[in-house]
Amino acid sequence: RKEYASRDFAEAIRLNQHQPLYHSNLGVVYLESEQYGKALDSFNEALRLGPPSALVLNHRGKTYRHLGRFDEALQDFNRAADMNGLDATIYANRAVVHALRQDFDHARRDLDHAARLDRSLPAVYQSRGLVAMLIGQYDRAERDFTQAIAMGVGDHVLYYNRGVARSMLGDESGALEDYDSSCHAGYVPACKFSQLLSHIEKSNL
Repeated sequence: RKEYASRDFAEAIRLNQHQPLYHSNLGVVYLESEQYGKALDSFNEALRLGPPSALVLNHRGKTYRHLGRFDEALQDFNRAADMNGLDATIYANRAVVHALRQDFDHARRDLDHAARLDRSLPAVYQSRGLVAMLIGQYDRAERDFTQAIAMGVGDHVLYYNRGVARSMLGDESGALEDYDSSCHAGYVPACKFSQLLSHIEKSNL
């Protein structure tokens, strides 16, 4: 389906090379297909042809992040936030870069702000939970992972991460339940923890 989309946008660009929206849409297809070099070229062209766009800067920032070009990613997210301070995804995306640079304070602030702007984004709670885990705030991590799960996210890694947080909080039965859920979804590391905790529980009976 993405192959057809990229072909259609490429044809639209051939017919009208000066429409920035076509380049931006093609860039999104490349970004979602993990073709980051092509995505960057498309977003650069969209910004060259049209007026500055918070949406395109947000997408290009994500592309820079995937390419490991964190300084440029932050520049784009900062510009995007200045242009549209009500888009929670901008702050959530910027928080990921802060976290990758181990700037957890700024990452947490951005994620808190994103949650205030839009409480319907599970990824915000997932990311905030991971940041809390990285700085040892396992109670906060457990709450955020639980919120993401309550919003319908059934990701096996999410259950695994909540299992880790619960284990660190001493809730071994809750951790075992999460590891089992993650294991049944095919996440091998969770299976190992599930087996280990199961043995420990049996030995304590």
